[in-house]
Amino acid sequence: MTPYGPASGSGIAVLRALPDAPLSNVDLIAFEGVVNAGDAGIRVSGNINLAAVAVINASNITVGGTATGVPTITAPNIGALTTASNTAGATQATVPAATGSTNNNQASIIIVEVVGYGGGDGSDTRGPSNEQSPGNRAPRSYNLNSPVQVIGSGDLTAAQKQQLTAPEQKNYDDALR
Repeated sequence: MTPYGPASGSGIAVLRALPDAPLSNVDLIAFEGVVNAGDAGIRVSGNINLAAVAVINASNITVGGTATGVPTITAPNIGALTTASNTAGATQATVPAATGSTNNNQASIIIVEVVGYGGGDGSDTRGPSNEQSPGNRAPRSYNLNSPVQVIGSGDLTAAQKQQLTAPEQKNYDDALR
């Protein structure tokens, strides 16, 4: 048993088992592949040279010497963030607490107006004016050569139902029951 722990298990481990043993190096080359340190990791007592299309889970690579080809993550400068947070905290401390009850559980109301579904031949260059109500807008048309057609929404009129194939009509009738 070595004083530096076991050297068994998965992953890649080139360890220095004895103090007077030389440091070991690793050259790992994947010309068309990916080096994935994964959960098992890569541990090297000496230097490591990686050459691959991509190296992932690089945070799981431990090197005693020089690492070549191992991507490093540079931590962002959080000094500005800390300053902004301190400024915001100081501002909140000076704001008096709200009196009365506030309803934080109030439902949000979102209103959506559908302007159109596309279509048309592009010849109508005028845009809808703000005075037009949704009922006064010109009807939209669809590209009949499109692989997807929308015939109607909800109950179909007799003319719309005639556009369906026989199996589609049967499915439509079955869905209404």
